[in-house]
Amino acid sequence: MSITREDLDRFHRFAEERLGNDGTDSIAELARQWQAAREREEVNEALRDATEDLKAGRYRTAADVSRDIDRKFNLPGR
Repeated sequence: MSITREDLDRFHRFAEERLGNDGTDSIAELARQWQAAREREEVNEALRDATEDLKAGRYRTAADVSRDIDRKFNLPGR
């Protein structure tokens, strides 16, 4: 994945905040913290989306999915 100017600007803001707060003294450590924060935000976004899907009734039961897989791959029913 290539880094965009927007990514660089976000990292710069993140680094400035961290340098003033916890004394992190390594670019590599700042990059690790930034990546971890981005991954957490991606997970949180996915959870928010899934919650909205559930509330709106957009889901399938595990039993339905299992039956579809059995049919698709011509497996005996469970």
